[in-house]
Amino acid sequence: MTKQKIGLALFWIAVVWAISWGVIGSVFVGSAFRNLTMEELNQTVWAVTGP
Repeated sequence: MTKQKIGLALFWIAVVWAISWGVIGSVFVGSAFRNLTMEELNQTVWAVTGP
């Protein structure tokens, strides 16, 4: 029973962690796509033809 509770707690911690990083990432990447021109965007790590 204890292993199940620990596993469930770790699962939910990972879910919250992943969602929070998704939100944080979308704020930074989203602002880059909204505020930069295509030429400026191609000079960043989020370049369309980048790695």
